Amino acid sequence: MQSINVDGTQRLLEVAIENNVEYFIHISGTEVNIGNDPIYYSSENTMIIPKKHLLNPYSKTKADSEELVKEFNGRLLANNNDRLKTVILRPNIMYGEEDNHFITKILSIAKSNSGQLRRIDNVFIRLQPVYVGNVAHACMKAKNRLQLDRKISGEEFIITDDTKILDPFDFFEPFLNAKGFQLTKRSYPYWLFIWLFTLYCWLYKKFGNILPLRIPESLTPETLKFICTTYFFNRTKSILRLDYDPLYDYDESFKRSLEYYKNCSI
Repeated sequence: MQSINVDGTQRLLEVAIENNVEYFIHISGTEVNIGNDPIYYSSENTMIIPKKHLLNPYSKTKADSEELVKEFNGRLLANNNDRLKTVILRPNIMYGEEDNHFITKILSIAKSNSGQLRRIDNVFIRLQPVYVGNVAHACMKAKNRLQLDRKISGEEFIITDDTKILDPFDFFEPFLNAKGFQLTKRSYPYWLFIWLFTLYCWLYKKFGNILPLRIPESLTPETLKFICTTYFFNRTKSILRLDYDPLYDYDESFKRSLEYYKNCSI
């Protein structure tokens, strides 16, 4: 992750300067703001980078890459005339075409559990994913706006869309069903599930070669906590400063995504 998220970003910034590329749009993620506490409709100026990220090492490397982008903002290009102008976009967790890290992992977990995903109840949990097509649209909006308004250079922008803010397991269910899988009717209490799962993960590290149940690489206590904790954000700054508005409404985003997940390989 360090080599891609940090070293790779630094190399891209250096190449931009060497080749007189004036505008640089960096895709980060709201994971850089996520620690152990829930987030309710927060904006860029009401959140801080937590001392301990929930999804390390991924979140830490994304935060470090943001710092690099800010550091390079305003640097003189090789032509000794123009300066590099950067914008950082922080989309929520993305779903849609070419996804191989989010819903596809949920489908893989269900597949490894005889086609069932266990529903976990943590009193009140909400997920706010964003459709990948709207993130791509936000990139174009950011580039266009940066060319017109240099005052936004060096700033961060949260990117969300009109995807419904739902219980995560309700969001997963239609994609599971499209693949022929099911969500359990019964809910399992989060506090009990996370305690047992954390214990099993510890045992798995010690005695994995003799334990009967294999744990998918993508399933960790941290990812489980991420799914079962509420995080949702405010995109007002992106609307006002980037002139961003989702290109795809929820129905279109859902339709395109359902077709992709129905036919994707897991």
